[in-house]
Amino acid sequence: MLLINSFYKNLLGREGYLMFSLPVSTNKLISAKVISNVIWIIFSVLAFIISASALAFTMIGLSGEDPVTIVTPTFEEIAHTLSQVVLLAVFLLMGDSRLLKPLL
Repeated sequence: MLLINSFYKNLLGREGYLMFSLPVSTNKLISAKVISNVIWIIFSVLAFIISASALAFTMIGLSGEDPVTIVTPTFEEIAHTLSQVVLLAVFLLMGDSRLLKPLL
C-alpha cells in the first residue's frame, strides 16, 4: 500500500509536477517507478522469507524433530514459486505478451 501511495504522490501529486518537468518520456518515468517498486517488493519478500525461516528453524529446533525432512519440501515450493515470479517479471519487462501465455 505504501508503494502505491508513493507512486501516486510522485507521479500524480504535487511532486509529479517536478517529475514531468524532467527531459524524460512518460514511459521511462513510469517504467523507472515500476522497476524500483518491484525491487522493493522483492527485498520485502526476501526479508519475510528470512524472518519466517529463522522462526521456523527455531520452532523446529525446540520440537526436536529432524529439520531436513520438514524444511526441504517447503523450500522446494518457495523456490518454484519465486522462479515463476522472476520469469513473469522478466517477460513483463521484455514486453512480449506471447511469452506469458504458458505461465498464466
